Amino acid sequence: MTGMPLSVIDCETTGLGRYDRIIELAIVTLDSNSGEVIEEFETLVNPERDVGSVQLHGITAEMSVLAPTFAEIAPVVVARLHESTVVAHNLRFDVRMLQQEFQRLGRLVQWGSGLCTLRLTGLKLGHAVRELGFELNDHHRALSDARAAAAILRSLDEWEISDPCKVEGVARREACRTLRRDAFGTPIDRPLRRWIRSACIPSSDEACVEYFELLDHTLADLTLSEDEHHELEECRLRVGLQPRQVKSMHMAYFESLRTAAVADGVVTPLERTLLESVARSLGIDASEIPAVLERLPPTSLDLATGTRVCFTGSAIDEDGQEIAREALERLAASRGLQPVSSVTKKRCNLLVAADRASQSGKARKAREYEIPVVSVEEFLRMIGVAKEA
Repeated sequence: MTGMPLSVIDCETTGLGRYDRIIELAIVTLDSNSGEVIEEFETLVNPERDVGSVQLHGITAEMSVLAPTFAEIAPVVVARLHESTVVAHNLRFDVRMLQQEFQRLGRLVQWGSGLCTLRLTGLKLGHAVRELGFELNDHHRALSDARAAAAILRSLDEWEISDPCKVEGVARREACRTLRRDAFGTPIDRPLRRWIRSACIPSSDEACVEYFELLDHTLADLTLSEDEHHELEECRLRVGLQPRQVKSMHMAYFESLRTAAVADGVVTPLERTLLESVARSLGIDASEIPAVLERLPPTSLDLATGTRVCFTGSAIDEDGQEIAREALERLAASRGLQPVSSVTKKRCNLLVAADRASQSGKARKAREYEIPVVSVEEFLRMIGVAKEA
């Protein structure tokens, strides 16, 4: 399969359900050998219905009504996808939305295995590109997100090209009318969007990562519609999460947003209202929420926001009770740290072990890569949870 191109895709959509439509699409085609960009395709798409959450994607009805329909761009799209490996950050979502569009047109697509940079990194898109040295300023713009996913893939060395996408009835290379959003200006960057970009996924578990990525998508307008609740429930069942796990994850997610909100030392009345709205959407009772104006304790050592922390081994607290890894990951995320599942040279900054002298595989690898190893007790002191004896 040497030489097979990589098609890095990103879709902005009216929503998450089976009746929702694509409103912006980008495809960045990469040479699989060199990683260089061969070509880029980007356009707004007329969804032939309401545009959904403008707060999330920034695309208004006025913008979309001038754009081509998916039927108009379909020949160009299939020509780029055919005989390529499809890549996306949350591949399952983008492929599902494209599949729905092709089904409406009666087109059969065999997607192949594809590559998901969300699964490969375990990090949100903004956090994953930040470690490459740049900010994702135009998040939820299709071309910006596709370029970011392409940059992430090029930085990784732990993936293999899989079987290609195949589309029936591919015609010769065609051109089509496109409409880019550049002429429409830049949408206002609302506080909640900034927090969501900054918030860490409070778990390294693959199922939790996928659920949280979907949750990020749904909360841009502060509420969860009936369709969005349905999509989240379908995701929960698909990835095998229990209701009690989801409740705990919702609280951890809220805490991560709260950390982002108080990072500048000020929570305005508007920001407090936003946080309370998010809490209601997540089904969190007000009595369970710590005061949103309360500052989180500062770390005693320099653990910068976004520091990637891996946990290994079983930890015991001062009462002799085991501390679950999931609880430690949620605690780390509440302090603005990003839990990761494995120790790699590029994507782990700190290993927390039950004992600093641990000889686990992760601990040996951390020492080989000169990644600091601390005990759980030391870590809790570092983030201001435990005091010096």
